[in-house]
Formats: sequence, C-alpha cells, structure tokens
Amino acid sequence: MDSNYDFQKFADFMNDWNLMEEFSDSVLKGLRFSVIFLEGEGAFCDWMVSFTSNKKMQLAEAEETRKESLRRIFGGYDIEYDPDDYFFEVDDEEFIENAVDEYNVAPTVEELIDTTFEALIDLAKSTAFDDDNAKDVEKRLLGKKAEAIEAVG
Repeated sequence: MDSNYDFQKFADFMNDWNLMEEFSDSVLKGLRFSVIFLEGEGAFCDWMVSFTSNKKMQLAEAEETRKESLRRIFGGYDIEYDPDDYFFEVDDEEFIENAVDEYNVAPTVEELIDTTFEALIDLAKSTAFDDDNAKDVEKRLLGKKAEAIEAVG
C-alpha cells in the first residue's frame, strides 16, 4: 500500500488542475474532487460534477455538492474534518471497515488514478456533444492521466 503522502500528491494534482479552462467543451469543467485516505487500506476519490450552464456558478455549485457529499460520507461518525480541504486522512476503524465495503478503495495511488480516470472518461464520453468530442476529450484525459502518474512519481 502506498503512503498517505502519495495519495496527497494525487489530491494536490487533481485540485490544482484547471478543468474549467482545459475542458470547457465538456461537463468535466464543473468537477471538484476529494481524496479520502483510509489508514492501512488505501484511498478513494469522491468527485462531484455540476451541470449548470453558467460557468461562474458551475464551480461554486460543484464545490457545494462536494461538501454535501463529504457530510454524507462522514455523517454518523465521530470524525472531525474541514469541508474546505480536499484530502482527508481517516483512522476511525468503524469508518474504514464500512468505507472498504461501500467505496472503491484503491490500495495504491496508481490504482486510484486508474479508477478515477476510467470514471471520468466514461462520464465525458457519455455526455459528449458528438463522437468527435468524445474521442477528443478521452485523448486529453488520457494525457492528464499520464501527467497524474508522473506527478505522484
């Protein structure tokens, strides 16, 4: 299993990524990410997308949806967290047990990158304007995936 630092690097990469600029021609421009690291198990990525057509509102709406998702994920557990953060380290045994059953927990950062980008590609292709847009967005996402792998080294 990779260290929390490896997963933190991936979280940093995903949140430094300017999706609004790079993917203005797809629904991906409204994505916001959280990475939840589970002590001894790995991590999972929780991401939210906003389909609002107004660009200015899109990121704000996606960010609010991300925070609501965190409330749902951590609800019922005695876990303190700052909803403005995007990387969370959790050592609560009950939460970890349940999270492993409920979420797609990746033991390595490479597996987390794979599953995250597979889901993003599926979303982008299923919501593309046309076949050419779907192929173009997939190609760009595969390039970003390669950058993510390089960033976590």
